[in-house]
Amino acid sequence: MGVQLNEDRFGVVQVAFTPAEVAAGAIVEQTVSLPGALANDVFLASVIPPPADAKIDVKRIRVVSAGLLGLTYSNASDGALTPGAGTHVFLWFRPEHITVGGI
Repeated sequence: MGVQLNEDRFGVVQVAFTPAEVAAGAIVEQTVSLPGALANDVFLASVIPPPADAKIDVKRIRVVSAGLLGLTYSNASDGALTPGAGTHVFLWFRPEHITVGGI
């Protein structure tokens, strides 16, 4: 067996999370602990329990710091809403080699 260099890694992870209420018209970031998440990880998609109202949405998922994810919610309704609680499923990607300025 040889040595593998520049091997990108990816996977799916599940996290139990209960988000807090989001005020009407607000865009807020809430954090959830995710052991093993690194600063250069990229979260490509998520399957999150559906909220009671379709006017609340996840706009962004990012690594705030090692082991801590930030989920940015937006509430397009006229009243406060709470995002769906339960098991959140994330697709992540960890690039081992990043090319700057070209392919």
